[in-house]
Formats: sequence, C-alpha cells, structure tokens
Amino acid sequence: LAQISAAPTTQAPSELVADKGYHSRAVLKTLDHGVWKTRIAEPKQPGFSRWHGDDKARVAVYANRTRLGSAVGKEAMRLRAEIVERSFAHNLDRGGMRRTWLRGRENVHKRYLVHLAGHNLGILMRLLIGAGTPKEAAARGLAYMFFLYTEQAVAILVVASPDGFAMLVAAVTAEPADQNRLRRRAIMHRRRMIGNEVNEIRVTSRTDRVSQPTADLAAPCRREDCNIKARDHWNRTGKTSKCLAEDSSLS
Repeated sequence: LAQISAAPTTQAPSELVADKGYHSRAVLKTLDHGVWKTRIAEPKQPGFSRWHGDDKARVAVYANRTRLGSAVGKEAMRLRAEIVERSFAHNLDRGGMRRTWLRGRENVHKRYLVHLAGHNLGILMRLLIGAGTPKEAAARGLAYMFFLYTEQAVAILVVASPDGFAMLVAAVTAEPADQNRLRRRAIMHRRRMIGNEVNEIRVTSRTDRVSQPTADLAAPCRREDCNIKARDHWNRTGKTSKCLAEDSSLS
C-alpha cells in the first residue's frame, strides 16, 4: 500500500475485516488505536470473559465487538463473504486445490500461485470482454446494439455476426394528436350506438311482455284449457282462479 501511496495513517485509518480465526486478545490489543479499524468476527465462548486485570485487551475486544455489530461492520462482512470467500470456493473446492499430491512446499507454492494467477486472469477477462474463459469467449458471437431516441420516434439497431452477418432494425413512432382524437371520438360514437340498440331491445321485450296477457284475455276461453290453467294456478299459488270459481258456482 505504501508503494501506491495508499498506506493507512492514524488520522485516516483503514478497515480490517477478517474471520474468527484471526480473533485473539493479543492481535486486537496490538492493532487497537493504530492505523487499522478492526472488524474481526468473534467466536462464541461459553460463560463470561475473565480479563485478569488486562484492561487494554478488554477495551480492544469490546471496541471490536461494537464496530462489528454496527451497520458498517455488517456490510463489510457481507462484502468479505462475497469477494474473499467466493474466491476461496472457486480455487479450493471447485478448482480442486484443497488437496495436492506434490512433494515439497516450494512445488505446492508454485502450483497454488499459477492456479490463482489463472483465476485473476479470468476475472480480468470477464470485466473486459464479458467471458471468463477462452472457450466461453470463442463460443460467443459478436453482437452490437445501437439505440436512438428522439421526441418523435425510437429506433433500435442490432447487428450480429457469429459466422455471417445479420441485422435487425425496430422503430416505434408516436401517432399524431389529431389521429388519437379522431380515434377516441369514433370509439365513443360506437359505444353510443351500441347503447341505443340495447335500449331498443329492452323496450321491445317489455312491450311484448305487457301485450301478451292482454291477447290471452281477449282470446276465447275454452272450458278444458281453463280448467288446466286453473289447476296449474292452484298448484303454484294455492289460490283459486276466476275460471275455476265460475266453474264451481255453475256446478
């Protein structure tokens, strides 16, 4: 950090985020009131902590616990899990570097260094060209999209050439205000006409219903039909109809 002029100072300390494997009283006491603000995860301990008169360690541990529980500390731990722990998973678990069958620390160090260099190169490739491996870069075709926006229209141009050449152009134009006004008037007129037709149908059906009983009363009444209607009327309402009453009075 000092070589790139980014070394922390006591006036502007930097954040130090680590997992619970680095948590100890001696480390926190050494880094306290220095150029680092420690936010080291604290392992769970049964019972209470006994300091035995070591007040500096107690102050350092409590300060680290307070910083770790703040909103900044929680966000820092999330970033650490996203950036650091993910790289460990890619290299050790997915990359198969959890175990090695090489002899000697020097050979293991070389193998680990080459593996991590490839991992970092893949990150740079993904940032630059959008593909993290050479196979993925070769499988992808080149495509470009151009977007043009104006007050009257929107145009989209897509040019792709995986093996040959292809081009797609899409344009959307806005309709004039006069056409929209005429269209709304036509829709309202059509709705008005449909409403008038529905009202005419309703009036016609009501007229037929009112005129039908009048026609029945004006038609000549036969005794057999009248008796059948009277029985149906009695079954439905429990009341005696006029024809049945006249029939009973005649008998």
